[in-house]
Amino acid sequence: MAEKSSVAVRTTSFARLSLFPEVVRDVAFVVAQDVTHDSIEQSLRQADQLITKVTLFDVYTGTKMETGHKSMAYRVTFNSDQRTLTSAEVDAAEQRLKGILTSQFNATLR
Repeated sequence: MAEKSSVAVRTTSFARLSLFPEVVRDVAFVVAQDVTHDSIEQSLRQADQLITKVTLFDVYTGTKMETGHKSMAYRVTFNSDQRTLTSAEVDAAEQRLKGILTSQFNATLR
């Protein structure tokens, strides 16, 4: 009987690098314990077209937190493929992001 061989096929995808610098900002806030990372990430990504990356880097649920709440901290990356962003553009996008956190998730910014 002939042996069948299998060949693993690996696909690689590449993302084009931006010619313009990224701006990175951190935002930390307190939310109810039942608020999920997925729901926050999805809302933050939709907050503004300049947001290119959202990364959760800290969750704190220790004794210094109010019962039923947690602190979450995200690193948000802003970028444009057409131009270098101004501070005013990034500040405005960050304010929209913070507005979504407070209105959708009843977050208290830290």
